[in-house]
Amino acid sequence: MLDLHEKIILVSKRKISNSGEESFDTYFAKVSTFNSNTVVVVKRNGEDESLPYDEDFYEEAEKGFYELQDGSTHEDPDFIAEFVVWESDEAYHKYKELNPE
Repeated sequence: MLDLHEKIILVSKRKISNSGEESFDTYFAKVSTFNSNTVVVVKRNGEDESLPYDEDFYEEAEKGFYELQDGSTHEDPDFIAEFVVWESDEAYHKYKELNPE
């Protein structure tokens, strides 16, 4: 199991709607707790969010200065986690080719 204790994660969620439109939610967050199923992170606004735990989702970040489109920055985050979020099963089945595996 990855040691995510108090690590900083750059979270990137690619959301696909029922109409096939893509939007992105990208932010830095600090891990508050984790287990073999769930990673709970705290966003900069203090909001908690649960993410799935799977070692395949969490990649060690390269050292450096990261700046997001919203202007938030962080130097040397620990991990990058990328997720695809489908609005519904219908969206998944209709647009799954947008997410090659």
